[in-house]
Amino acid sequence: MGEMAAWSIMERLKSPRSEPHSLTMPTTLVVRNSTRRLNPEEQQ
Repeated sequence: MGEMAAWSIMERLKSPRSEPHSLTMPTTLVVRNSTRRLNPEEQQ
């Protein structure tokens, strides 16, 4: 999950034409929050 999320974020950084750069950071935060919700055991 984490590797795929990081890969998708890198792809978005490589192609700024598809998405505004301002949406990249919020997306990263959402991905991190979603991973924490999916894996509460890993955080504890």
